[in-house]
Amino acid sequence: MSATDLSSLFDFVVCKRTELAGKLQDRVVAFYQNPDPPPQSESTGNPTSRESSPMEVWQHYGFVSRPPADAELFRTTVGSNTLITASRSSAAKNVYGKLSEGDCALFTDAGNMLKLGRDGTASLLIPTDSGKDMILHFSPKDGGSVKFVIPSGPSIELSAKNGVYINAGLKTMTLAAAEAIQCIGSKFVNACGVFMTHIAAKLPLVGVAALTPGAPNVFI
Repeated sequence: MSATDLSSLFDFVVCKRTELAGKLQDRVVAFYQNPDPPPQSESTGNPTSRESSPMEVWQHYGFVSRPPADAELFRTTVGSNTLITASRSSAAKNVYGKLSEGDCALFTDAGNMLKLGRDGTASLLIPTDSGKDMILHFSPKDGGSVKFVIPSGPSIELSAKNGVYINAGLKTMTLAAAEAIQCIGSKFVNACGVFMTHIAAKLPLVGVAALTPGAPNVFI
């Protein structure tokens, strides 16, 4: 088969748009801009549509997506059918730098990313309007842990090794099964009242919580 024949079966095109198709809206079809449109209509003087016919996007089992405009599409002709069997987006360039060898990721051109690490970890990254990512991280090490971090804000970690650890900048709290509750900070406020902490060099933390009016409880 000649190269000319192969070029009629396989081609790269740039996506113009996608839409859902079928009675159940269970198929994705893509359109591209035809570089060689038909001539103008002699009756109306308006150009006929430069958009291609719809092409169904075939995807792997367990995965669906709608390629964004300007994504590159791999077009395949099978008999009388024209299908899209692969696609890629320029947004991928922002993902590869966050992957190590053997890692995988799902991502959108908005910057959201689900990263599956070769080491068994998993991370969900969501960019904020500050330009930094919120991160939800799962790790199988030391019996397992989950950590949620807001950029320039609080973080919460749940782990088999250290229990519950909350970090809110100058205030932290640790709840571990094998240890006493540890609070560090100048003032804690809850729905029942005020929890004051006394911090001095090498002295135990002393807290007074006004849990009931007129009957404070003391924790040392």
